[in-house]
Amino acid sequence: MNRRWSKDEIFREECRRRIRMPLAQRLLEGFINRSETHLPERTDRSFETMAEYRRWSHENLPPHMGFRLTDGPDETGTRQ
Repeated sequence: MNRRWSKDEIFREECRRRIRMPLAQRLLEGFINRSETHLPERTDRSFETMAEYRRWSHENLPPHMGFRLTDGPDETGTRQ
């Protein structure tokens, strides 16, 4: 009987497979490719200030990507 794997199960199995590889091979292959991207399609965005960039990142990117302000942006876009 064929069972359907969830995306989470597929990702975990891919991690296990990569861990079993020798380190040199893992380094050559690089990171696991994820088909789900969380960045908007637009690639030409720019920001006038770092505060503006931080505010955009906080509001538009998921926390696991590491672009989250600890307490959220204040009115200037910097940490509170």
